[in-house]
Amino acid sequence: WLNKPDFPFISYLALISAYKNLKADVIYVHTNMGQNFTGNHGDSVAWFSRARREIPNLIVREIVAPSHVFNIALSDWPQLSENERRRRKASIQSDILRVQILLEFGGVYLDADAVGLQPLDDFRRRYYTANTESRDFIGSGIIVASKDSKFLQMLYDSFHAYNPDDYSFILRMQRYIANICPQLIHIEEDALIYPIWPNTDLQILGNYNWNHSRFCTTHIWIREFEKRFQPITTHNLHCIDSAIGEILQSIYFNGSVPHCSDEERREVLPKFVDARDKYMQ
Repeated sequence: WLNKPDFPFISYLALISAYKNLKADVIYVHTNMGQNFTGNHGDSVAWFSRARREIPNLIVREIVAPSHVFNIALSDWPQLSENERRRRKASIQSDILRVQILLEFGGVYLDADAVGLQPLDDFRRRYYTANTESRDFIGSGIIVASKDSKFLQMLYDSFHAYNPDDYSFILRMQRYIANICPQLIHIEEDALIYPIWPNTDLQILGNYNWNHSRFCTTHIWIREFEKRFQPITTHNLHCIDSAIGEILQSIYFNGSVPHCSDEERREVLPKFVDARDKYMQ
């Protein structure tokens, strides 16, 4: 968790899902924000403080966000807004750190908006597992890897050729290494991320059997949802009648989702309801 003190509701749900559904032995939050950041993200609840109370095996690990990789300076992108520049830099720093941390510890890497649905034991027996994202990309938001993985080491070494302006570097390099050394990686088509980009409407507006035994984790396309509609909060989560809503409801409400009438749904989520109705036609 880099460069920002606010820790949103969706990331709290991601941590809870790792604890309850993935049944992780230890959950690390790697951050450069210190031990005691809370962050309300415009909400009345300090979600990170709540996660620390509810997850006994959660450990905050303080790190230093890299400014260089193999003597290559990360760009400052003066043409971007301050918020976009901060987000871009945090994303690239995260790309570097996830590989370094997996080389040190091994285990499961999850983005802060990726949630667990069921344990990953079968994948832990492999050296490196990731999910396809497109013909050219392999996703990096959810990675299961041994610290002894040769693929992981090759991915780290590829940063010698890193281009800070290439926003998709780690996605492309995984695919490149997989093409030349397919024996070093296990690629899933949907078990770790489904639906894959850009078919986000299936999750955001539609529905599918996300509780199927083959789905172990998924990436919640929260940025896309919030860009198109509004933030997901405790006040509107129970009214989201699509896959993204059902997945998050299963984590937060523990099977007892409050009733939401059609009138309430349209009142609290008007743009979502309009878009969903058009999608379902």
